[in-house]
Amino acid sequence: MSSEEFKLMLCDLYEMDLYFPKSSFYIKDFTKASYSVWAIQELGNYVGFYLDPPGTVRTTDEIINYVKEFQKEMDGFSKLNPLTEQMFSIAKDIATNVLDVLLAMK
Repeated sequence: MSSEEFKLMLCDLYEMDLYFPKSSFYIKDFTKASYSVWAIQELGNYVGFYLDPPGTVRTTDEIINYVKEFQKEMDGFSKLNPLTEQMFSIAKDIATNVLDVLLAMK
């Protein structure tokens, strides 16, 4: 899978839905949607960094390892500061969901 294919998968599976959250405008829902969009983009950039140069194709196992690294980092960051705990916890949860999809693709 190339960097472009991975980012397209993230967009198709998650990002499109996150840009159109439930019709409620509660600050809690808006905050979660915003952090989720950020997390998807960060995960795409994190994994994309390892998949460069463009056009480089990696195995699903390699991509799974990169997503696991991202998940581990987000878990660590979520424990550093109570003010940023929610943001990094959401990023960790997004990585967990993406891992489930990647494992199902194997």
